[in-house]
Amino acid sequence: MSSPVDPHAIRAATETVGGVIRELEDGVLPERATVLLAQVFDPDVGLLSRLSALLDSTAHYTQRHGARPEVHRTFGDAAEDLLARSEDLGEAVQRLGQLRTAAPPYAAPGLPPAPASRAPSVRR
Repeated sequence: MSSPVDPHAIRAATETVGGVIRELEDGVLPERATVLLAQVFDPDVGLLSRLSALLDSTAHYTQRHGARPEVHRTFGDAAEDLLARSEDLGEAVQRLGQLRTAAPPYAAPGLPPAPASRAPSVRR
């Protein structure tokens, strides 16, 4: 049997994810976002793939302990869906470094760019 997991370590992991969210919302450069998100979305060892493995383990656990079939199926289906998404997101993260680092000229600092339909037109 493995050593028990400290519940505080799980809390620390969720707080770390909160830090990544704050950095993204604060407008971190694409290169930094790529480094951070690669750790989350790596399809082999990233946080999302580990969460998928946790869901899969939970599905097996609930099945072994006599939960109704729909309970373990729900966890199993979520594990499969999350793993598939993790693979897609891992590929998308690799493209983040190609993002522009400057906001379009019509975007006010701290605000998202205006939708294309409301962007200022250029007169010639």
